Amino acid sequence: MNALLEARSLRKSYGATVAVDSLSHSFPEGKITAIVGPSGSGKTTTLWMIAGLTEPSGGSVRLDGRDITVIPAHRREIGIVFQDYALFPHLNVRENVEFGLRCRHVRRAERRRRAAETLALVRMEHLAERRVQQLSGGERQRVALARAIAFRPRVLLLDEPLSSLDARLREELRGELFRLLRELAITTVYVTHDQVEAMSIGHELAVMSSGRIEQSGPPAEVYRRPENLFVAGFLGSANIFPADCAVRNGRLDLALPFAAVDAPAGASVGPCWAMIRPEDLEVVCDDGADFQAAVESSLFLGNQLRLLLRAGGSRIIVDARNDLPLTEGAILGIGIRPGKVVLWPREDAGASPKGHERDGAGPGPSEMPRGSGNPDAPYSAAPPGRAVLKMIVRTAAINSVCIARTEPFGTSRRGSIDSSAASGTSSMARKNQMANGSDLKIPLMPKGNAEPPPPAISPPLFERFVHSEKSSFPEKIAARKKNTRTVIDSTV
Repeated sequence: MNALLEARSLRKSYGATVAVDSLSHSFPEGKITAIVGPSGSGKTTTLWMIAGLTEPSGGSVRLDGRDITVIPAHRREIGIVFQDYALFPHLNVRENVEFGLRCRHVRRAERRRRAAETLALVRMEHLAERRVQQLSGGERQRVALARAIAFRPRVLLLDEPLSSLDARLREELRGELFRLLRELAITTVYVTHDQVEAMSIGHELAVMSSGRIEQSGPPAEVYRRPENLFVAGFLGSANIFPADCAVRNGRLDLALPFAAVDAPAGASVGPCWAMIRPEDLEVVCDDGADFQAAVESSLFLGNQLRLLLRAGGSRIIVDARNDLPLTEGAILGIGIRPGKVVLWPREDAGASPKGHERDGAGPGPSEMPRGSGNPDAPYSAAPPGRAVLKMIVRTAAINSVCIARTEPFGTSRRGSIDSSAASGTSSMARKNQMANGSDLKIPLMPKGNAEPPPPAISPPLFERFVHSEKSSFPEKIAARKKNTRTVIDSTV
């Protein structure tokens, strides 16, 4: 299958901490690749390096065979949807969708036409003039997606776009998003920590751990035939036991802690780990049972019962029909479906059947140093206002060379695009505007790990941002005002 997007030996480190470790992967053209992994595994860092928002420590990103590693984000023909959507609060729905087109100097009539087409595609055309603050979570998600695809990118990146929604809405939008992405046939990289979401929405599933891709392939294959214990334990539920394969009476048997069964085809003699999914065990009559187990407890999950059983010294999870009559302590006959046992040599699988950690694993996001620039770290590590600023800056960087510009509160103008500031030039007229408090300049995200430069805040706006802090921090506020440094409040 042809690969439009390719990562070659991508590496990103923050000091001594390696966030992404020599990651190489080819993303199939026109398909959805879902990247899943625990927090701190390097998913978002990888996405940002592909987008051009984080500079790799090593390796390269290639688009259609061309190395784009040093090309700025706004020139990569890549659209991105952030986790919190990063919509511009001073623009309405249509203006948010038009933003990337406007920065690319698309004529007004064409902008309006393409924005209308995109909004119709996500079923939001009836809310084109509505303010962002008046939208629900699901509606904001659609607007963010429409803005990302309005300028017709060749690659679309999505960073956990459904994580902030409630369970029911997330399930509804999951199907709708999958339909839309398939219809568009855009090469898509979809990052999530939700295993069900990753398996249901992607043509290809890539499981990450400690900055590396542990396994990739069709979702059903990765789930049914995991290549190691980490993948087996991370995707869904799994019963994992120490076992031993040995030849007895001319046939290869698998000795589990609680039963002896036929070994699966291709098994090798010796100690191993054995995995059996809960749905591959079934309650049967005693005559057809491979072993017996006592009921410890059961969980009603609606469409099924999850049984927690005890056989010998092992605890076993079994999924059964939801109308199965049970009493605590009852003895059940359990059968193993043929061909459903997966084995790994024990010497290659690590010291623990969990297999969730391996040597050299980097710290999780909570262990990253504050201000280290780790995109997988939670935003709570930075002041709340700066998190909002970062999201707006990243969106501006990915969409254009221009910067967003807003008018002071109470003026009639919604906002405009200032292209002169992007080149670093500063005219006398612009200086006068700044002195009069006529705009708020949001600079582009710099390359590498550096924090974005402080925004240039005009005095009238500055007074609004820090009004509530003046009484308790007069000296600090005065210093900020003098140096034109501040933290933008989340209400901006």
